[in-house]
Amino acid sequence: MGNFSPFPRKINLLDVALDEKRTQYFSDITDNFTSKMHYHWKYIKGRDGEFPEVYILYTDGNRIKVEANKDRKKVRLYVESANGNIVQSSIINGIVIEEKDMLGNLETSIGDEFCFLSNELSSIPDTKILRLIDGKYGILTEFLGKITRQKNQDVQTIKRIFQGIVSFPGKVYQRFIHFLEDLFEKPSAWDILDFCVVASLGYLAYIQNFNYFFGGVIAVAGALLSGYTDWLWRKKDPYLLKLFMILIPAVYVVRYGLIYQ
Repeated sequence: MGNFSPFPRKINLLDVALDEKRTQYFSDITDNFTSKMHYHWKYIKGRDGEFPEVYILYTDGNRIKVEANKDRKKVRLYVESANGNIVQSSIINGIVIEEKDMLGNLETSIGDEFCFLSNELSSIPDTKILRLIDGKYGILTEFLGKITRQKNQDVQTIKRIFQGIVSFPGKVYQRFIHFLEDLFEKPSAWDILDFCVVASLGYLAYIQNFNYFFGGVIAVAGALLSGYTDWLWRKKDPYLLKLFMILIPAVYVVRYGLIYQ
């Protein structure tokens, strides 16, 4: 029977609690890191045959370039940091072959510059390249983010602008149709009453002294008051046709009164 025991094995509750805490700790680290991986890498084809794939990232004043040749298992990291330092690291199959301080004025080690940007470098949307780096400088070996690789960003921008220009006449037409629908919608009883009251007040103001200017000003004020009443008290959009039918003749009468009286 060997070491078989008919009694159930005692479970160490402390070990269980520690395992749960450990699992939650690493889960929190992964979630926290993933939530910060909103970096927009630009992907381009390399101009030379040595590194056919190139990723470029601009973030917080830093310029990061990652060049890769998956067939030869080579990766070259290039960083122009916001503090003015420029460093480069060449990695072949997970082994750092060469590190360079391009300006020769680095006060700290070259590796510290890459470690400082390990989150950004870990966000490269290509797990194969991350595995070639093999965890150097604290860079993850697997892409955990959700962003997609952006190819030819300039072309995409021009495409969006062109689509906006092409669709502009259609949008203008739709807005014009909506404007006409609002303009010629069926008037309510309040709209008809407002028109009659404002027109009557304007006419009464005119016949007092046969003053076109005074009558037109009263009509304009009445139209504006009617619009504010619709909006503030009746809780509806002002009826545009009513306003135009009052304002256009009223403005003409005001102008006529200013010129000929």
